[in-house]
Amino acid sequence: MRLLFRSLSPYWIPALGAVLLMTGEVVADVYQPLLMSRIVDVGIRTGDLPFILSSGFRMVLIAFLGLIGGVGCTILSSYTSQSVGADLRERLFTHVLSLSFPSLDTTSPPTLITRLTNDVIQVQTFVLMMLRMMVRAPLLLLGGTVMILRLNPSLTPFLIAFYATLFLGMGFLIRKGLPLFNLVQKKLDGVNQVVRENLAGIRLIKAFVRGEYEMGRFRAANRELKDSTVRVSRLMSGTLPLLFLSMNLCMIAILWFGAHQIQGGTLQAGKLIAIVTYLTQILHSMMMVAFLIVTLARVKSSIGRIDEVFALEREAEGEPTREERQSMQERGSIRKRGGKSRQRETRRSSVYGLSHRLRSPGLSNSKRCGSGIGRVNPFWKTSPSGWRKGRPWGSLDPPAPVSPPF
Repeated sequence: MRLLFRSLSPYWIPALGAVLLMTGEVVADVYQPLLMSRIVDVGIRTGDLPFILSSGFRMVLIAFLGLIGGVGCTILSSYTSQSVGADLRERLFTHVLSLSFPSLDTTSPPTLITRLTNDVIQVQTFVLMMLRMMVRAPLLLLGGTVMILRLNPSLTPFLIAFYATLFLGMGFLIRKGLPLFNLVQKKLDGVNQVVRENLAGIRLIKAFVRGEYEMGRFRAANRELKDSTVRVSRLMSGTLPLLFLSMNLCMIAILWFGAHQIQGGTLQAGKLIAIVTYLTQILHSMMMVAFLIVTLARVKSSIGRIDEVFALEREAEGEPTREERQSMQERGSIRKRGGKSRQRETRRSSVYGLSHRLRSPGLSNSKRCGSGIGRVNPFWKTSPSGWRKGRPWGSLDPPAPVSPPF
């Protein structure tokens, strides 16, 4: 999660503004049921019309202030999330362009595409939700619970049982669903890989009539992605039924207990109405918490995949420094000495001592393929036996002329 907060730090001012505005909206939502209970218990019970009108005017004013806070939070959170997504995408793209060839061998273009697009969008969406739902849901949950206990402290056992059942069930579902989110991202990489390979080699596929085979590959990768997504959706679909079941049982118990208190004269009807309203707010906040937990599980996987790209080595051994590149451009020649090629598995140098010199920008004496391996000009001798003593094997500098044997 360090990547997320590091990307969010340049925009802490609009982020803080969004949090404060959302806090104001939550305060307005929590205060309104209390005014409603006073209207029922004082205004309607005693027939005090001026009190009812003044309390209603205060409710309208508070609702308008909450509306301003909600709109302002939406604007600032949208700006912050879009800015964080753009900066993170640019940093990741710049880092990919600067990767060394051994680092590029450890990953594949399809997974880089997925991390540059889908994973960054997941982080961007989470920032938006964090500044809105992640602020609103805990504050609404805490505020509703405090107001319920303030109106009727005897309801504490019901709330404790409700929260314990809900958090234990949701924790179990999230623990089982987190590995499945990682699996879905890997299957998405597989689909992207098949699509990219087919788009890059479409002419060869048509020339060798391999369309049916490639369609089979795509169907297999698409089926695996569908099955993984269905598994995680089926598992996480139990969150809302668990939430509604726990909330309805808690509300039935509170209504039954509150009705007996009203009959005994220890609880007023307006307070019971406010308690039901707070329970509804808690229900909505718990729905947001459940959705945030599911999103957090997916974002955690995306952030880990992005961190893996940033952890790759940026410069290969033997690359010239910035000063050397500037000097080479001024002299009109480019030279690379001491280049090495390492095996990914053993990390041992399999080819070393390579030298390459390009005498002028218009002259090329080698061709490098996509994997970074230099192809030697076939007109030069590359065998050590045909070279003078002391010249490194594999050098691309032209050797001294050799007299023909005849």
